[in-house]
Amino acid sequence: MYFTGGPVAGELSRPFRTLYRTIGSSFPNRYVFPVCWSGGGGAIGWPLNVVVFAGTSPRLLPPVLRRRAAAAGMADCAGDLYTGPVPTHDVPELRDRTAPADGLFRPGAAERRHRV
Repeated sequence: MYFTGGPVAGELSRPFRTLYRTIGSSFPNRYVFPVCWSGGGGAIGWPLNVVVFAGTSPRLLPPVLRRRAAAAGMADCAGDLYTGPVPTHDVPELRDRTAPADGLFRPGAAERRHRV
């Protein structure tokens, strides 16, 4: 389980998407719960918290995952499962050489500083 904050989509989602990609290098199945988001209507706002559950067991279907989250005492956020795309093609996978977080906020900064 990982905790972070910020949007899960859009221009300001780069830090989240980098974390998502990095988690994916070890855990292929990731489930994103942007708690307190302004979903609906297609616009994803700034969630207060983003909880990412990750694992290697077979991928769970959203209804099963929601039931398990509710059973684990997370009924308040069980309905917040984000099933939209999380593009990671334009963000780095964090490793020792690409770990500085400041480059995540300025596109291209990490790549210029750390030729990977």
